[in-house]
Amino acid sequence: MNKRDVSFEVTQHFSHKERRYIVSTRLLDSVRHTLGAGRNYEVHTTYLDTPERTWSGLTMGENHPKIRFRIYDGKDSFLEKKLHVGSETTKERIAVKCMPEGLVVVGEITYSRTEYTIEGVRVTLDTSDAFSFCIIEIKGRVPEPLRFLRPFEDKRFSKWRFITAQWKSERK
Repeated sequence: MNKRDVSFEVTQHFSHKERRYIVSTRLLDSVRHTLGAGRNYEVHTTYLDTPERTWSGLTMGENHPKIRFRIYDGKDSFLEKKLHVGSETTKERIAVKCMPEGLVVVGEITYSRTEYTIEGVRVTLDTSDAFSFCIIEIKGRVPEPLRFLRPFEDKRFSKWRFITAQWKSERK
């Protein structure tokens, strides 16, 4: 296996344009009112790397995968590989029962996610005590009710980078 490659038998593959919005928690009630009713669940993410820090030691951005073990609502767990190339985001995942051996933990976070479908587009709203804002991600075109949002253009931002404080230290 190439040192920069993580391969596994993919059971699900997603490819889409992904837009991210950082919204102050002061606006959370207003945003939720705009979005309406959604499906709530908890996400626990463990970010992984090789013992040599093949991916996490790199300047994150395009063409550098994020490998993560995710547990949704305390029951469904997946090994995921997410990659940003240009304006496209691809995610591959496979259902697993436990975290794979041979990889090391480089960060963890648990947050609440509310998932919405607006005008046929998947929208997620993530909140956590770990950050003082909420994150809205839109997978596809921006639905009309959300066009008032200003996209967060810093491609270096990710939840992984935020929890490991890399993003905050690079912004200084």
